[in-house]
Amino acid sequence: MRSADRVACSCYLAVALLLVAAGALYLFTPRFMPYHAEAAGAAWDELGTGLQGLILGYLKLGGAGFLVAGIAVAVLALLPFRRGEPWARWATPSVALVYLLSSLYATLTVVAKTDASPPVGFLYAGIGLVAVGALLSLASSRRE
Repeated sequence: MRSADRVACSCYLAVALLLVAAGALYLFTPRFMPYHAEAAGAAWDELGTGLQGLILGYLKLGGAGFLVAGIAVAVLALLPFRRGEPWARWATPSVALVYLLSSLYATLTVVAKTDASPPVGFLYAGIGLVAVGALLSLASSRRE
């Protein structure tokens, strides 16, 4: 494996770790985050149990999505990408970007429509790491 591909693989694994961490956070939270309270204009305890259940369901769904995307990126990076399979040069960043960009869109929608300040930095960091990994990997493949 070329050094550029090693760095690309490391970028993808860092993104996978970010995704899995975000997934675990949302999957196992017992209530919404402070920025969700800002967006809702109400504290968690002010919400009815039905609304709390609905919100928790959406949080768990989002957490599961982050977790699945993170696991998929890790598996792609550790197996076909490291073996140098050409299709993995496209599949690995594509899987990561589909989830990161859709999450960024949803998060920026909250920013635009509410006074909340949700965390977007980790999404930008993930997108940046994927971009670096993809550029290094594609440049490395052209040299072969």
